[in-house]
Amino acid sequence: MSQQLDKYLLYSSFNARALNPVEVAKTFIPPEEFLRLANNSHTFVVGPRGSGKTTLLKMLQQPALESWNHEDAETTRKNIGFTGVFVPTDVTLTSQLESAVQGLAEGPSIIRAAYSIHVLRAVMSAIEYRCGRFNTEIIQPFNRIEMTQKMEHELIEEVSYGLKRKPRTPSFASLKTDLTAWLSEVFEFAGQQRLLGLEKQRESLANSGLLRLDFTRSACIAIDAFESVTGIQGERWALLCDELELAPSIIVNDLLRLVRSTDQRLLFKLSLSPYVAGESELSNVFGSVKNTNQLHTNKVTIEKSAPPQEHEDYDTIRLWYPNKQDGSRFARRLAESVIANNGIQDQSVDDILGRSVFDPPETSHRRSASAYAPGSPRNKRMKRLAEIDESFREYLLRKSINLDSPIIDDDMRAKTLRKINAIVIVREAFRKQDSARSRKNPTVYAGASAFFAICESNPRFLIGMLNQLLGSKVKTGSLVRVEASEQAAVYSSATARFRAYLRTIPSPSIGTRPSRGLLSLIEQIGKYFHQEIVVGEFDDDADGSFKVDSNADAELCNALQRAINTGAIIWVPEKSDETLLTTVRGKRFRMSYLLAPYFQLPLHLGRSVSLGRILGLTKLNETQSEPTLFDSLDEESI
Repeated sequence: MSQQLDKYLLYSSFNARALNPVEVAKTFIPPEEFLRLANNSHTFVVGPRGSGKTTLLKMLQQPALESWNHEDAETTRKNIGFTGVFVPTDVTLTSQLESAVQGLAEGPSIIRAAYSIHVLRAVMSAIEYRCGRFNTEIIQPFNRIEMTQKMEHELIEEVSYGLKRKPRTPSFASLKTDLTAWLSEVFEFAGQQRLLGLEKQRESLANSGLLRLDFTRSACIAIDAFESVTGIQGERWALLCDELELAPSIIVNDLLRLVRSTDQRLLFKLSLSPYVAGESELSNVFGSVKNTNQLHTNKVTIEKSAPPQEHEDYDTIRLWYPNKQDGSRFARRLAESVIANNGIQDQSVDDILGRSVFDPPETSHRRSASAYAPGSPRNKRMKRLAEIDESFREYLLRKSINLDSPIIDDDMRAKTLRKINAIVIVREAFRKQDSARSRKNPTVYAGASAFFAICESNPRFLIGMLNQLLGSKVKTGSLVRVEASEQAAVYSSATARFRAYLRTIPSPSIGTRPSRGLLSLIEQIGKYFHQEIVVGEFDDDADGSFKVDSNADAELCNALQRAINTGAIIWVPEKSDETLLTTVRGKRFRMSYLLAPYFQLPLHLGRSVSLGRILGLTKLNETQSEPTLFDSLDEESI
């Protein structure tokens, strides 16, 4: 992401990409998925921006594990059966490489050579740390190796010999400098190839030992040298490859083949966004990919006879939550940690943010029914809505529901009222005859469970928003409380920033208005749901999610891909084990709950409707007929 977009990114200061492993470990709260990631298996970690992919991979590095102070830390350290090697995707390097090899017949070999050096640098850094001195932040050292200066010299010499290079000085520090020089040499080679004909290019390549490398071979050269010098044999090494969707397609292709078969000492932990283009190499993660030696090509051959099998060849971890309850346990643990880090003791997130009006009644059947009895808050809200909403009054008549009579022993009516509660909340809040009151309703999205839903249990969103909320805390005696109006203000700011970010992402025009980037598409979907749920006739099963039509054009599908990977829309898989999305056609999605306050939507899934219907029957109006909660805080105010 370019630096000029940083101001739009939601809480980019909490991006683990910019933190070293020790800094990541200081605040790390492990989700349940972390133990699965730590297993001795190839693993794909899939999630949108900010979902914690980079954090999880960085926590598998030795410096992070050694400095991690948590109740699960010791057990995790004992169960780790590999040395983690973090391999970031260098977007700048990728861009430079693709530019350097454009039009060169041997472009793939040049890219592999550059990434071989990139991976070798990461492996050697991991080896150096294992053999280095303890730093002051270590909680519990493990898996350490004592290495004399003589052993270090031997190790560097063996690595250099394997690369057919001569080291200037046999030391870790010198090798780092050498690797940088060799990388520059690769770029120089690419430049020289442009002056040669095709035959000369091939001849030049054949005479270059460095350019015949692939990244697994370079990693194994380092591991072989480590084993030779230390006498330790057969250890496993995990290449923690981050942001795979940003890597060159040739490297991606190689990695996917290696998931099926590779050196038994190597594990691959690969992170990527949920959506991958249907024609790309990543889309064939469930098939065996044969390298076609094409650079960013859509022509990939699939060997269907021997596809890798999930749970046999690899595991997959999903870091997003189609249903808001799924991530609440982790979100609550992370929130409690943030609260403690803010110096607040003996108070839960529920104490500080309060209870949400979207929360279900007490678990007891009798109490659940009595929550809608005459005089209860839910009953009063429904009566207020009935006063201003004729269609709701008609609905109550059809269902034979009298809000003035007890329903404690009426299972059917109690079930009906529970079903419509979330819709009633937003209709009553935003259909008020007093439009000024409607525009500034601060209580609807207040409360702990609503907070978890709005931040989508996304660690970056949660930490950023909760720190903001705690910055506006009000003390009553020894208690800390964040008022509902302050919660609304924080959600307003977060939503405005997120919308501004969506505006920077290219997207086709919708209707007759000029495109405002991806925001135009998201707004059309959001306004459709607002019309159906809040403005139109009352429907106890109103549209709240959408399914993409099978004939959706490629341009629209590409826009939806960006919306998924940025977290603006959330995929709702039909099966619990679906993780990687290779096409949006025929798939179901909902809007991110982060956008619910802006579009005045309930925090629930809702009935599915065709996206074609949304885009075909709804037009973006110049002005909204109904005021929105945060109209005064648009992206221009940031």
